[in-house]
Amino acid sequence: MERKYLFSFFAGLVFLLIVGCVSEFDFRTNTSALPGISGVISNSPDQRTLFVFETDGINENLPVSATGALYADGNLAVQLVEESPGQLKIPIDYELKSGVSYYFEITTSQNRTFQTIPQKILPFTKQQTLSWERSVESIPDIRNPDRIVPPTNVVNIYTNLEIDQSDDSVYFYRWQMSDTWLFREIPRPFVDTFVVIDSERAITGPGTWKWVYDTSIVYTPDTAKDCYPTREIDEYASVLLETSNLDQGTATIKMMSREIDQSFLFKHYFSVFLHRIDAATYDYYAKAERLISNQGSLYDEVPAPLTGNVFDKNNPEAPVLGYIEMSFPDTVRVAIEKDDLNMVIEDECRPRGNGTIACKEITSPGGGEPQPCKCYDCDKVFGEETDVKPPFWK
Repeated sequence: MERKYLFSFFAGLVFLLIVGCVSEFDFRTNTSALPGISGVISNSPDQRTLFVFETDGINENLPVSATGALYADGNLAVQLVEESPGQLKIPIDYELKSGVSYYFEITTSQNRTFQTIPQKILPFTKQQTLSWERSVESIPDIRNPDRIVPPTNVVNIYTNLEIDQSDDSVYFYRWQMSDTWLFREIPRPFVDTFVVIDSERAITGPGTWKWVYDTSIVYTPDTAKDCYPTREIDEYASVLLETSNLDQGTATIKMMSREIDQSFLFKHYFSVFLHRIDAATYDYYAKAERLISNQGSLYDEVPAPLTGNVFDKNNPEAPVLGYIEMSFPDTVRVAIEKDDLNMVIEDECRPRGNGTIACKEITSPGGGEPQPCKCYDCDKVFGEETDVKPPFWK
């Protein structure tokens, strides 16, 4: 499942949290129809894509077909490949190098040509480690930031970054996060046939479905499989840091809080991706923060789009949404086992006293097909590729 590193700056609401010189944000803006190009580019296989789009004025980004090329130190380096409308990819066999000045040139199907301001990929000079703690806190619901989860058991993830101020240099960083966990199915006792019969309709009501089992076919235990669902990086706000006001030593920065739920029943991995960025990239994000702060409300409409590093070659003053970041991320992970938490976690798929589980029986009031139960069909619920073990899993 490809992780999309497309910035979420271009549609919807604004959510912003500023804490000292560390800032956590998910900046989005409403605007009339405007072109945009964005992406995070590195040598990682899933960070090779530019997203070309146009807003429709009502918070939707519409993909736009395009062709493009990457230039290195002013010379044509490689042609981009259009994988699908609105997605241009750098061929996987082309290796980016630090210290080289890169820019993109993109021509859309509307015969508009865009170019990015040249930028160098900075060599990575700092390393980080991760730590975690269990706590009881009230945290925002990650899928509904307006809702505060009542005090509950959470895991807090911290990064520990070594700060070197011996040469008075200022460094700029951006973090992204994701987490992946093990979900283990239970053996299904019978095959569900999704057959609707009159007697079942009489029980569940007209137009509804109910599980119907074929008792002549028995599943064996080895049919139960493991899944590895992932909460992607676009569900977590990025975190920014610049080091000018920090003392030399180790800076400990909170990355995320995660409610302890069934995802911690076996093993749970947290991944943190640290990008060293240049001053211009950092300033772009900082301007987003100031723009929102000056509005007086987190939910005010942004009066004008931010100027990124993409411009129209034939009309440089025309507004263009988006920012293309080029960086080499440092990836670190920490795994948390259930036994590490020293607490009881309810297993939704464990049969209860009456032999039922949380989703043994699912009906659809609208008369549609019944939804699969994650306890028996985790890949159908979490995604077709989630039954493949990630390469980093140990």
